Amino acid sequence: MEARVLELERDNAGLRRDNAGLRRENAVLRRENAVLRAENADLRARLGQDSSNSSRPPSSDGLAKPAPRSLRARSGRRPGGQPGHEGRTLR
Repeated sequence: MEARVLELERDNAGLRRDNAGLRRENAVLRRENAVLRAENADLRARLGQDSSNSSRPPSSDGLAKPAPRSLRARSGRRPGGQPGHEGRTLR
């Protein structure tokens, strides 16, 4: 019975060492993650991407959406038929 208690105490001590090591590693990774997140936010801000120049959906732009603009250029011609052409309509 006493051998079992000693074995459990040894296992417990090993688990505590492992736990302490994992906690240290977790703290290091959390600090690194915070640094990388800040760098990522800075780079995204410098890019200035929105839905018109990236693959993001328009709903991710927030309230500052650019006004929609047509990509078609003006031709300079007036709309409608040619002068002197006889028009046809449904009767």
